[in-house]
Order: sequence, then C-alpha cells, then structure tokens
Amino acid sequence: MEFLSKDIILGLSVQEFLLHLFNFAILVTALYFLLYKPVRKFMAKRDFEYSKAEQEYQAALKGKLESNEESEKILNDAREEAVSIAEEAHALAMVQTQEVLESAKEEAKDILVKAKEDSRIIYDKEKQDLYYSISDLAVNISQKLIERELNEKDNDLFIENIIKDLEGGEDNA
Repeated sequence: MEFLSKDIILGLSVQEFLLHLFNFAILVTALYFLLYKPVRKFMAKRDFEYSKAEQEYQAALKGKLESNEESEKILNDAREEAVSIAEEAHALAMVQTQEVLESAKEEAKDILVKAKEDSRIIYDKEKQDLYYSISDLAVNISQKLIERELNEKDNDLFIENIIKDLEGGEDNA
C-alpha cells in the first residue's frame, strides 16, 4: 500500500488521482448526457429538417418546371389553335367573298337583261308612237291637200308649217 500513498502524478497520491479520475469520468458522463446528447439530437433534427426542406424545395422546383412545361405546351397549343382558327376564318372569308362576287355578277346580269328588256319595250313603244304620229301626220296632210288644191307657194307654206309643227312637237316631248 505504500504504492497508494506515494506521490505519483503532480503531487497527487494514487487515491487522489483515482478520485479525480472518477470525478472526471462523472463530469464527462454528465456533460455527455446534459450537453453532447441534446446538441447531437438537435443537430440530427436540424439535418433532418434541412434535408426535408431541400426535398420540398426540389419537389417544388420539379413541380414548377413541370408547370412551366405544361403552360408552355398549353400556350403552344393555344397558338396553334389560334393559327388554325385564323386560317379557317380566312378560308371562310374567301368563300363568302366569292359567293358575294358571284351573287353580284348574277345581279348585274339580271339588271343588264332587265335594262335591255326595258329599253326594247321603250323602243317598241316609241316606234309605235312614231308610227301613229306619222300616220296622223299623213292623215292631216291628206286632209289639207284634199280641202284645197295647192300651188307652189301654198306648197312651200304648207311644208314650213309642217316643219314648225314637227319642231314644236319635239320641243314638247
């Protein structure tokens, strides 16, 4: 036991050294349970939360990219549909334009035919009126010739009167 009573380390006896070693072990154990374990648990929890947040971020980023791709697809589809609708509208407008032009041509032909027919009717009426006028004129001339015999002077006067009557008739028409 003499060994236990001797100063070995830093002027401490073995018994004091063992007591200090035991106290140190208790202190380390206490610090382990009081500090290290909670800090380690806190760090593990924080790592888990960070990894969870990173996963959520990656999922959100992936969702955003998918959403962007989907919106681009929808936008492209809408553009294609708009172009298709515009082309259909243009084609329909061209068809309607052709129909309107053909209808206008038909109307113009109908109007021209009607105008020709109307002018022919008016021409026939005027021709008939002229025939009746000449007939009346011939009857008038005959009546005047029969009523008296004409000499050359009377004949000239008669022709002048007829010309005046004709000119007067044209002014009235």
